[in-house]
Order: sequence, then structure tokens, then C-alpha cells
Amino acid sequence: MAGHSSCGLESEEDLEVMVGLALSCDIHRIDVFIKCCSLGEGYMICDGEASSSSNSSVVCEIDFLPSFYSNQLKPLLSDGWVNCMKGVGQRFAQRVVEFRDALSKYSIHSGFNFDFVKNDKDRVTVHCKRRADLGCLWSVHARVKNYSKAFVIKQFDDVHTCVSSFRTIKHARMTSSMIGGLISSDIRSKALTSVSEVVCDFKDYYGTEVSYRRAWMGVEKARGLVFGDYSSSFDDLRWPVLMLNGTFLKGRHKGCLLAATAKDGNQGLYPLYFAIVDGESYDSWH
Repeated sequence: MAGHSSCGLESEEDLEVMVGLALSCDIHRIDVFIKCCSLGEGYMICDGEASSSSNSSVVCEIDFLPSFYSNQLKPLLSDGWVNCMKGVGQRFAQRVVEFRDALSKYSIHSGFNFDFVKNDKDRVTVHCKRRADLGCLWSVHARVKNYSKAFVIKQFDDVHTCVSSFRTIKHARMTSSMIGGLISSDIRSKALTSVSEVVCDFKDYYGTEVSYRRAWMGVEKARGLVFGDYSSSFDDLRWPVLMLNGTFLKGRHKGCLLAATAKDGNQGLYPLYFAIVDGESYDSWH
């Protein structure tokens, strides 16, 4: 960058800020050099191996950029998330749930995190997470529009003055609930989708690493969305009979007629008649 042909980096945060500045200036190559550390007289570490030398100023070149900004040239399923937040006046028909989902996807694509200042069903105000330490002015405010009941963005300052927003391979907003929503269609067509497949697919198709536990929770939530949760399903099994009734027979043989109605395998009603006549039992599926 102009005026700064080289600079020293003391922490991972310094490296992140430098990469963010480079991307904002449309610079796509950064050369990072690590000075070798001396192990003692005549020895140093170079690319992870000890070697002898009398010159302690030898520099080893290591490319760290891919680990911070991977898949920059590979099309991803999440590329369209840049349009999730378009600006003031944008409406969200499904109200606050849709707005929060769009906000999380936008932050994942843009490579920043945020804090909720106000977060309820009628109003949401969000600031960049770097507001406290770096004074970043990025913010968005949305609320319900009274006459339409839709959720609408009323204020949107889409400039990160912290200059540190760039996409990373891990992101806290890639939650198990978001994973479940993204893979629900896959679970519908392939109910036995494994957790390992989900972990690999998210790295390949979304450019994001998710832990095995988070992926497992996402798969469980996706199955709940598609097939219903286990608790409700088993609770329905305890009460398969919807109606039970009976009446006395007043004809020649007397006795009692019982009728029960239950659900069949297709969730339809299936009546069963059972008669007791002069101590003899007769049943009939109708």
C-alpha cells in the first residue's frame, strides 16, 4: 500500500486488519515474511526445521493469506447473500424471523459480526461488534410498519469504519438453526444424510467450516422441520383412538354394540364396530 511498503505484525489481529485494508484497496496479493527465531548459538528455526547458520537475520517466506480468505475465486452457494440486506425500505414479509436470518447471512458473507442493541418482535437495532473497541459506525435498524405489519429497514449505515470486514472460513453466525434450514431440502430427499457429509458440503459449497457437533444439531433440527420432532410423534402414538362409544341392542338377541374410530396409516379415520350379542362376540372392520 502507498507509503507502507512493509510493516511489522505482532498479533493475529494485526494480520486481520492488514488483510481487510488490502481488500478494501482492491489489493489481492500480500507477501508475509516470518523472521526465524534463534534456538541458540548457530541454530535457528526455518520452515519448522532447525538449521545451523551464523546469520540470525534469515527470513522464511510463508503464505498465510489462503487461511484467512479462502475460496475467493470459487463460486459458492452463499455468494448471493450479499443481497440479503439491500438498504432502507427493504421489506421482510415474514417479519422479524426473516430479517434476523437475512442479517446473519449478510454478516457471514461480508465477514463481520454484530451485537443486538434492541431485539424483539417489533424492533431490531444492530451495531458492528467492533463498535466498542474500534468505533465502527456500521449499524442497521428495522421495525414493523404499522399499516402493513411487514418488517422494514428504516436506517442502514453500511460502511465499516473499522475496515476489518472480510470473509473468514469460520463464523459464529453459522448456527445449528441456520444449518438446519439450509439442509432441510436435502434431508427431505435423503433422510439418512450423515453429519460428516454436512461438514464437508458446507466447506465445499458455502466456504465455511462448521464443527461436528454444530452440524449434528443442524441435521436434527432439519429432520424436525421436515418430519416433525420425535416428542410430538411419540405423543401421538399414545392416543390412536379418537372416539369410543356404545349402545344397547333392543332387538330379539339383545346385547351391546361398541364403535371405535382411529387413525389409519394415511392419517385418515378408520371406524371399527364390535358387537356383543347374548354373550357371543362379533367384530367387523368397516
